[in-house]
Amino acid sequence: MIISNSNKFIFFKPMKTAGTSIEYALSLRYPFTGDDICTGNTENNSLYGDWGRNMENHYKLSRGRGEHFGPEQLCNYFPMINLGLYKKYTIVRNPWDMMVSYYWYIHDLHTRYSFDPDCEPLENDDFYTIKRKFNHWMQKQYITRIFKDDNPGLERPFQTVARINEPMASIADQYIRFENLQEDAKNNFGIPFSLPHFKSGLKRIKRNYRDYYEANSYLVREIKNHFPNTVFKGKYIF
Repeated sequence: MIISNSNKFIFFKPMKTAGTSIEYALSLRYPFTGDDICTGNTENNSLYGDWGRNMENHYKLSRGRGEHFGPEQLCNYFPMINLGLYKKYTIVRNPWDMMVSYYWYIHDLHTRYSFDPDCEPLENDDFYTIKRKFNHWMQKQYITRIFKDDNPGLERPFQTVARINEPMASIADQYIRFENLQEDAKNNFGIPFSLPHFKSGLKRIKRNYRDYYEANSYLVREIKNHFPNTVFKGKYIF
């Protein structure tokens, strides 16, 4: 998340939408001023320069706690901020594709959120096995503390992502489509350079996201129902 008081915009950073790429590009595009805030990224704070160093003044935002703050968390932490005075941006992504990406991301590092050894894609797994594991994982419940100190209770993986991303999509004045990331970043923020890549290339098997949901119309509907703002603003269909 970036709060640019000097430029009067807020970038809400959703999960699994190349948010770190946009956040980092914004830290290069807009010079930091003393009252600007960037929640940064847990592994990449040092790359953000002055934007990242302001984290020292906000302990509750450090170590990834505020990385995916939405409007509710932001207003709770900074009650003096009037959201109506800022232009609000976020990113939307096809939610069915996004959940496939989230599955591979979660299982890349064995300590992340809803990692499940029973559902982990193994090196010798064929796609049929991976699809079965993905569908099983999507139906199981986990405790996922995105803000490190919250207590969300048990929820399925797509409920976790919807809990974070949907409030951002709902409140945004303008949004970037993941599928048109470079052009939208240029049009919205005047970013003229190529966007950096973070957390990408984790899928060992390249298949269309639809293949993961074959014969599971229930899961297709569940994702559509949990991401109404994302689907509407991005004009997404399965």
